[in-house]
Amino acid sequence: MIRPNVVTFLDKMLRDTGGVRFEEIKVFQGSPLIGQTLDNCAPRKHFEVTVVAIVNEEGEYEYNHLNQSDRVIKPGEFIVVIGDSEEITKFRNYATP
Repeated sequence: MIRPNVVTFLDKMLRDTGGVRFEEIKVFQGSPLIGQTLDNCAPRKHFEVTVVAIVNEEGEYEYNHLNQSDRVIKPGEFIVVIGDSEEITKFRNYATP
């Protein structure tokens, strides 16, 4: 194995119930996230989730780098986050119109 700690982390994450998860949240028309920047919607500040990537309408992954805080969220995109399953649920409920 080239990255044993990463493999162990992902394996543990998949087996633990209620723990840390990767999830995707679709940005539907009417979502309060539309038009906001990653910095403004601040999912990490309000929901304790971290945005890992955004999947744009073309299906391309835009990985979240710290210098992309001005990236505007658009309808039809998916936001890929990592966090506690309860916090992800709260963020999904907020993001869904």
